[in-house]
Amino acid sequence: MLEADVSGMFPERPPWARRISVHAFGLLQPSHMEWTEDGRLLVSEFGRGNIFDITAGGDYRDAKPFASGLAHPAGILTNYEGSRIIVADTGRGEIVDITGGGHRLKENIVGSSIPGAYGLTLFRDKLFTAFSSETENGVARVTGGSFTEGDIHFGGFPNGNRNHPAYLSFMGACPTNWSTVAFNDRLLYVHSSLGAIYDVSEEAVFTADTPKFVEGLDEPLGMIYHEPTKLLYIADRGSGSVKPIPSGGEVNMRFVSPVATGFRRPSCVRFHPARSVMYVCDMAECVVWTVEL
Repeated sequence: MLEADVSGMFPERPPWARRISVHAFGLLQPSHMEWTEDGRLLVSEFGRGNIFDITAGGDYRDAKPFASGLAHPAGILTNYEGSRIIVADTGRGEIVDITGGGHRLKENIVGSSIPGAYGLTLFRDKLFTAFSSETENGVARVTGGSFTEGDIHFGGFPNGNRNHPAYLSFMGACPTNWSTVAFNDRLLYVHSSLGAIYDVSEEAVFTADTPKFVEGLDEPLGMIYHEPTKLLYIADRGSGSVKPIPSGGEVNMRFVSPVATGFRRPSCVRFHPARSVMYVCDMAECVVWTVEL
Protein backbone atom coordinates (compact mmCIF):
# COMPACT_ATOMS: atom_id res chain seq x y z
CA MET A 1 0.00 0.00 0.00
CA LEU A 2 1.47 3.34 -1.04
CA GLU A 3 1.64 6.04 1.61
CA ALA A 4 0.86 9.74 1.63
CA ASP A 5 3.21 12.11 3.44
CA VAL A 6 0.87 15.06 3.03
CA SER A 7 3.11 17.54 4.86
CA GLY A 8 6.06 17.13 2.50
CA MET A 9 4.21 16.17 -0.64
CA PHE A 10 4.89 19.33 -2.62
CA PRO A 11 7.94 21.61 -2.09
CA GLU A 12 5.74 24.49 -3.32
CA ARG A 13 1.96 24.67 -3.31
CA PRO A 14 0.56 23.83 -6.79
CA PRO A 15 -1.41 26.60 -8.54
CA TRP A 16 -5.01 26.76 -7.31
CA ALA A 17 -8.10 27.40 -9.42
CA ARG A 18 -9.08 31.07 -9.18
CA ARG A 19 -11.86 31.24 -11.77
CA ILE A 20 -13.54 28.54 -13.89
CA SER A 21 -15.54 29.35 -17.03
CA VAL A 22 -16.59 27.69 -20.30
CA HIS A 23 -14.01 28.04 -23.09
CA ALA A 24 -15.66 25.96 -25.83
CA PHE A 25 -19.14 24.40 -26.00
CA GLY A 26 -21.31 22.57 -28.51
CA LEU A 27 -18.83 19.67 -28.66
CA LEU A 28 -20.05 16.08 -28.42
CA GLN A 29 -17.88 14.30 -25.83
CA PRO A 30 -14.61 16.23 -26.13
CA SER A 31 -11.99 13.74 -24.98
CA HIS A 32 -8.39 14.90 -25.48
CA MET A 33 -6.50 18.06 -26.41
CA GLU A 34 -3.05 19.07 -27.59
CA TRP A 35 -1.20 22.23 -28.56
CA THR A 36 0.36 22.46 -32.01
CA GLU A 37 3.78 23.86 -32.79
CA ASP A 38 2.20 27.08 -34.09
CA GLY A 39 0.03 27.66 -31.02
CA ARG A 40 -3.32 26.07 -31.90
CA LEU A 41 -5.29 24.08 -29.33
CA LEU A 42 -6.87 21.02 -30.96
CA VAL A 43 -9.53 18.85 -29.34
CA SER A 44 -10.84 15.39 -30.24
CA GLU A 45 -14.62 15.19 -30.46
CA PHE A 46 -15.07 11.55 -29.48
CA GLY A 47 -18.82 11.57 -30.10
CA ARG A 48 -18.93 12.95 -33.66
CA GLY A 49 -15.55 11.92 -35.06
CA ASN A 50 -14.08 15.40 -35.55
CA ILE A 51 -11.02 17.36 -34.53
CA PHE A 52 -11.67 21.05 -33.81
CA ASP A 53 -9.33 24.01 -33.44
CA ILE A 54 -10.68 25.56 -30.23
CA THR A 55 -7.97 28.18 -29.72
CA ALA A 56 -10.48 31.02 -29.97
CA GLY A 57 -13.19 29.25 -27.96
CA GLY A 58 -16.94 29.76 -28.34
CA ASP A 59 -19.78 27.73 -29.88
CA TYR A 60 -18.76 24.72 -32.01
CA ARG A 61 -22.18 23.23 -32.74
CA ASP A 62 -22.07 24.26 -36.41
CA ALA A 63 -18.36 25.06 -36.73
CA LYS A 64 -16.22 23.58 -39.49
CA PRO A 65 -13.88 20.94 -38.02
CA PHE A 66 -10.15 20.97 -38.63
CA ALA A 67 -10.32 17.23 -39.41
CA SER A 68 -13.32 14.93 -39.91
CA GLY A 69 -14.36 11.44 -40.99
CA LEU A 70 -12.96 9.73 -37.90
CA ALA A 71 -14.94 7.24 -35.80
CA HIS A 72 -14.03 8.00 -32.17
CA PRO A 73 -10.87 10.14 -32.06
CA ALA A 74 -9.00 10.33 -28.77
CA GLY A 75 -5.31 11.05 -28.07
CA ILE A 76 -3.57 13.64 -30.25
CA LEU A 77 0.19 13.91 -30.82
CA THR A 78 1.53 17.04 -32.54
CA ASN A 79 5.27 16.36 -32.72
CA TYR A 80 5.42 13.03 -34.53
CA GLU A 81 8.47 12.89 -36.83
CA GLY A 82 8.97 16.60 -36.37
CA SER A 83 5.65 18.41 -36.55
CA ARG A 84 3.27 15.82 -37.99
CA ILE A 85 -0.10 15.75 -36.22
CA ILE A 86 -1.56 12.30 -35.59
CA VAL A 87 -4.63 11.07 -33.73
CA ALA A 88 -5.71 7.73 -32.28
CA ASP A 89 -9.05 6.78 -33.81
CA THR A 90 -10.47 4.42 -31.19
CA GLY A 91 -13.52 3.48 -33.24
CA ARG A 92 -11.49 2.16 -36.17
CA GLY A 93 -8.39 1.07 -34.29
CA GLU A 94 -6.20 3.36 -36.38
CA ILE A 95 -3.54 6.00 -35.95
CA VAL A 96 -4.24 8.70 -38.55
CA ASP A 97 -2.10 11.57 -39.84
CA ILE A 98 -4.24 14.74 -39.79
CA THR A 99 -1.44 17.29 -40.32
CA GLY A 100 -3.13 18.90 -43.30
CA GLY A 101 -6.64 18.71 -41.84
CA GLY A 102 -9.68 17.77 -43.92
CA HIS A 103 -11.51 14.48 -44.23
CA ARG A 104 -9.81 11.24 -43.15
CA LEU A 105 -7.84 9.62 -45.96
CA LYS A 106 -6.83 5.95 -46.07
CA GLU A 107 -3.34 6.87 -47.31
CA ASN A 108 -2.78 8.84 -44.08
CA ILE A 109 -3.06 5.82 -41.79
CA VAL A 110 0.09 5.39 -39.65
CA GLY A 111 -1.05 2.20 -37.88
CA SER A 112 -4.10 -0.05 -38.20
CA SER A 113 -6.05 -2.90 -36.56
CA ILE A 114 -5.03 -1.71 -33.09
CA PRO A 115 -7.83 -2.78 -30.73
CA GLY A 116 -9.20 0.25 -28.91
CA ALA A 117 -6.28 2.54 -29.82
CA TYR A 118 -6.55 5.48 -27.44
CA GLY A 119 -3.63 7.45 -26.01
CA LEU A 120 -0.48 8.34 -27.97
CA THR A 121 3.02 9.01 -26.73
CA LEU A 122 6.60 9.16 -27.95
CA PHE A 123 9.06 7.33 -25.73
CA ARG A 124 12.74 6.74 -26.47
CA ASP A 125 12.15 7.81 -30.09
CA LYS A 126 9.36 5.26 -30.60
CA LEU A 127 5.60 5.75 -31.00
CA PHE A 128 3.33 4.00 -28.49
CA THR A 129 -0.43 3.75 -28.11
CA ALA A 130 -2.78 2.31 -25.53
CA PHE A 131 -4.73 -0.72 -26.73
CA SER A 132 -7.72 -2.53 -25.28
CA SER A 133 -8.79 -5.90 -26.65
CA GLU A 134 -11.50 -8.25 -25.42
CA THR A 135 -9.05 -9.93 -23.06
CA GLU A 136 -6.51 -7.32 -21.98
CA ASN A 137 -5.25 -3.77 -22.31
CA GLY A 138 -1.87 -2.15 -22.17
CA VAL A 139 0.67 -0.26 -24.27
CA ALA A 140 1.80 -1.25 -27.77
CA ARG A 141 4.40 0.01 -30.25
CA VAL A 142 3.07 1.53 -33.47
CA THR A 143 5.25 0.12 -36.25
CA GLY A 144 3.54 1.60 -39.29
CA GLY A 145 1.65 -1.54 -40.27
CA SER A 146 -1.15 -3.66 -38.93
CA PHE A 147 -1.13 -4.50 -35.21
CA THR A 148 0.24 -7.89 -34.12
CA GLU A 149 0.77 -9.50 -30.72
CA GLY A 150 4.49 -8.84 -31.18
CA ASP A 151 3.83 -5.09 -30.98
CA ILE A 152 2.68 -5.30 -27.35
CA HIS A 153 5.19 -3.53 -25.11
CA PHE A 154 3.42 -3.97 -21.77
CA GLY A 155 0.23 -6.03 -21.75
CA GLY A 156 -1.90 -8.22 -19.57
CA PHE A 157 -3.75 -5.46 -17.73
CA PRO A 158 -7.34 -6.49 -16.91
CA ASN A 159 -10.23 -4.79 -18.64
CA GLY A 160 -12.78 -2.95 -16.55
CA ASN A 161 -15.60 -3.49 -19.06
CA ARG A 162 -16.09 -6.06 -21.82
CA ASN A 163 -18.71 -4.50 -24.06
CA HIS A 164 -18.03 -2.20 -26.99
CA PRO A 165 -14.32 -1.93 -27.98
CA ALA A 166 -14.42 1.89 -28.03
CA TYR A 167 -15.92 1.85 -24.55
CA LEU A 168 -13.30 -0.66 -23.44
CA SER A 169 -10.58 1.80 -24.33
CA PHE A 170 -12.45 4.70 -22.77
CA MET A 171 -12.89 2.83 -19.49
CA GLY A 172 -9.60 0.97 -19.65
CA ALA A 173 -6.62 3.25 -19.82
CA CYS A 174 -4.40 5.51 -21.85
CA PRO A 175 -0.69 6.23 -21.61
CA THR A 176 0.45 9.64 -20.64
CA ASN A 177 1.08 12.29 -23.24
CA TRP A 178 4.48 12.71 -24.83
CA SER A 179 5.87 15.44 -22.55
CA THR A 180 5.65 13.25 -19.47
CA VAL A 181 8.09 10.80 -21.05
CA ALA A 182 10.88 13.31 -20.48
CA PHE A 183 9.93 13.21 -16.81
CA ASN A 184 12.63 10.97 -15.35
CA ASP A 185 12.66 8.96 -18.60
CA ARG A 186 9.49 7.13 -17.63
CA LEU A 187 6.60 5.81 -19.67
CA LEU A 188 3.52 5.99 -17.48
CA TYR A 189 0.26 4.15 -18.04
CA VAL A 190 -3.06 5.29 -16.54
CA HIS A 191 -5.41 2.42 -15.75
CA SER A 192 -8.88 3.80 -15.14
CA SER A 193 -10.70 0.88 -13.54
CA LEU A 194 -7.75 0.07 -11.24
CA GLY A 195 -7.43 3.74 -10.27
CA ALA A 196 -3.68 3.65 -10.59
CA ILE A 197 -0.74 4.78 -12.73
CA TYR A 198 1.97 2.29 -13.61
CA ASP A 199 5.55 2.72 -14.76
CA VAL A 200 5.70 0.64 -17.96
CA SER A 201 9.05 1.89 -19.24
CA GLU A 202 10.41 -1.62 -19.70
CA GLU A 203 8.72 -4.40 -21.66
CA ALA A 204 6.76 -6.77 -19.41
CA VAL A 205 3.39 -8.38 -18.61
CA PHE A 206 1.12 -7.14 -15.83
CA THR A 207 0.97 -9.18 -12.61
CA ALA A 208 -0.33 -8.53 -9.13
CA ASP A 209 3.22 -7.47 -8.23
CA THR A 210 3.58 -4.83 -10.95
CA PRO A 211 4.61 -1.70 -9.02
CA LYS A 212 2.34 1.35 -9.05
CA PHE A 213 3.62 4.87 -9.61
CA VAL A 214 0.56 6.18 -7.70
CA GLU A 215 -2.78 4.71 -6.62
CA GLY A 216 -6.04 5.84 -5.01
CA LEU A 217 -7.45 7.62 -8.07
CA ASP A 218 -11.09 7.44 -9.16
CA GLU A 219 -11.39 6.59 -12.88
CA PRO A 220 -8.37 8.67 -13.98
CA LEU A 221 -7.71 9.37 -17.64
CA GLY A 222 -5.73 12.20 -19.33
CA MET A 223 -2.48 13.45 -17.79
CA ILE A 224 0.06 16.20 -18.50
CA TYR A 225 3.47 17.26 -17.21
CA HIS A 226 3.63 20.96 -16.31
CA GLU A 227 7.17 22.27 -16.61
CA PRO A 228 6.79 25.44 -14.45
CA THR A 229 5.69 23.45 -11.38
CA LYS A 230 7.61 20.24 -12.26
CA LEU A 231 4.45 18.24 -11.53
CA LEU A 232 2.11 15.89 -13.33
CA TYR A 233 -1.61 16.70 -13.40
CA ILE A 234 -4.34 14.09 -13.86
CA ALA A 235 -8.01 14.36 -14.86
CA ASP A 236 -9.76 12.24 -12.23
CA ARG A 237 -13.19 11.53 -13.74
CA GLY A 238 -14.82 9.78 -10.80
CA SER A 239 -14.13 12.65 -8.40
CA GLY A 240 -14.76 15.32 -11.04
CA SER A 241 -11.42 16.96 -10.36
CA VAL A 242 -7.89 17.67 -11.54
CA LYS A 243 -5.18 16.60 -9.12
CA PRO A 244 -1.43 17.27 -8.95
CA ILE A 245 0.86 14.26 -8.66
CA PRO A 246 4.05 14.49 -6.57
CA SER A 247 7.14 14.27 -8.76
CA GLY A 248 8.41 11.11 -7.10
CA GLY A 249 5.11 9.23 -7.24
CA GLU A 250 4.66 6.46 -4.69
CA VAL A 251 1.69 8.08 -3.02
CA ASN A 252 -1.97 7.32 -2.37
CA MET A 253 -3.83 10.00 -4.33
CA ARG A 254 -6.94 9.78 -2.12
CA PHE A 255 -5.17 12.17 0.25
CA VAL A 256 -4.12 14.70 -2.40
CA SER A 257 -6.28 17.82 -2.67
CA PRO A 258 -7.41 18.80 -6.19
CA VAL A 259 -6.32 22.06 -7.81
CA ALA A 260 -9.75 22.30 -9.47
CA THR A 261 -12.97 20.38 -8.89
CA GLY A 262 -16.70 20.39 -9.65
CA PHE A 263 -16.42 18.94 -13.17
CA ARG A 264 -18.71 16.06 -14.19
CA ARG A 265 -16.43 13.74 -16.24
CA PRO A 266 -13.08 15.44 -16.85
CA SER A 267 -10.98 13.46 -19.34
CA CYS A 268 -8.02 15.65 -20.30
CA VAL A 269 -6.04 18.59 -18.94
CA ARG A 270 -3.69 20.97 -20.76
CA PHE A 271 -1.92 24.20 -19.79
CA HIS A 272 -1.62 27.35 -21.88
CA PRO A 273 2.03 27.63 -22.98
CA ALA A 274 2.29 31.34 -22.09
CA ARG A 275 -0.46 32.06 -19.56
CA SER A 276 -1.44 30.77 -16.13
CA VAL A 277 -4.47 29.00 -17.57
CA MET A 278 -5.51 25.36 -17.59
CA TYR A 279 -8.01 23.77 -20.01
CA VAL A 280 -10.13 20.76 -19.01
CA CYS A 281 -12.23 18.54 -21.32
CA ASP A 282 -15.51 17.48 -19.75
CA MET A 283 -17.09 14.62 -21.70
CA ALA A 284 -20.36 14.71 -19.75
CA GLU A 285 -20.91 18.47 -19.97
CA CYS A 286 -19.69 18.47 -23.60
CA VAL A 287 -17.52 21.52 -22.97
CA VAL A 288 -13.91 22.51 -22.52
CA TRP A 289 -13.42 24.56 -19.37
CA THR A 290 -10.96 27.42 -18.83
CA VAL A 291 -9.39 27.36 -15.37
CA GLU A 292 -7.56 30.53 -14.43
CA LEU A 293 -4.87 29.79 -11.88
